[in-house]
Amino acid sequence: MTSKVIAFAAVLAAALLLVGPNAQVAKGDGATVVDDFGCVIIPADSGLPVLLVTDDSHAVQTPQGNINFTCDFTFDPALCPDSKAIRNKGFLCGAYFDLTTDTKAITDCTEGTVHLSCQVNGSSD
Repeated sequence: MTSKVIAFAAVLAAALLLVGPNAQVAKGDGATVVDDFGCVIIPADSGLPVLLVTDDSHAVQTPQGNINFTCDFTFDPALCPDSKAIRNKGFLCGAYFDLTTDTKAITDCTEGTVHLSCQVNGSSD
């Protein structure tokens, strides 16, 4: 299986998990806010040798269809390569059924955390 197929499968899985059974949805100032949904980051994007899954997540969808979301993952720092921090950006990320490359992942090998952020421009259809 090629890395592009694996990446697409992971994005699809993340899109399907986006609003899970524990998700909390609220409307505020015309925006929809969703917390605690399932979120996935693949090894190529985190820089780690494992797939990470979390529900420590937050998303805001504006009335214009823009979606900004963040996910915070934890992992055993022993999984990190020799670097103290790994930064990736511009990788494919899915939010609902939209995809974007306006993305950033910061892996902190000292703390054992990954912070993922994705921004989908809903008006770019």
